[in-house]
Amino acid sequence: MNELYSHAQNFCIKMINQGQAEYQTSLFGLFQDLIDQNLLLENGWLDHRKYKNIITVGLRLKLLTGCGNFYTTTVKACLLISVKTHSPTTLLPIIMKKQYHQALPLLSQVSYTDVYYHLSAKAMMLKIYFEMEEDLAFESLLDTFRIFLNRNRTISAYQRTVHKNLIRFARKAWQLRNESVLWSAELREAAIKKLLTEITSVREVANINWLTGEVSRIGEMD
Repeated sequence: MNELYSHAQNFCIKMINQGQAEYQTSLFGLFQDLIDQNLLLENGWLDHRKYKNIITVGLRLKLLTGCGNFYTTTVKACLLISVKTHSPTTLLPIIMKKQYHQALPLLSQVSYTDVYYHLSAKAMMLKIYFEMEEDLAFESLLDTFRIFLNRNRTISAYQRTVHKNLIRFARKAWQLRNESVLWSAELREAAIKKLLTEITSVREVANINWLTGEVSRIGEMD
């Protein structure tokens, strides 16, 4: 049963990474089934990747109350102590509510012995710096993140691809936001449309829905 659910979850995640946000509802439904059937835990523990996906999707679907109850009743009891202390997944509720000044010091304490933690933390920091318009920190992070992806051979080909695409398009979005301040509305809209088309045509981009949302918001600048 777990293997079947795992295949279904991976399919939904792949569709979400390709920009098909409607699969978030299906993915959350799969997690609810796992909880209802007591299939979520493995040897009494909750895998941090499952927790990350449940909380991320639940918050995106505006199910804050349900996710809060889930965290209180299940995660505290079942996440390993090392995961609670060192995993970026436990910071998701803070980050999704845009409490960035609280989240950044905690992200710096993440243990990077786990490559999955490293990818998650770097992607979270990238989004925070972008939204806070911390240009110097954002540029520096793009470079260190790219070097990490190139040098670490334990990262899967798929994760390497989607995160490299995230870096590439986040840089383009950052440049567009900064450079288009003095452009005419028509020129800015044309550039936004071009970049959105480029992102969605590539499709395999980590955090693609966040990225396209930020690009679209560039058009709302005064």
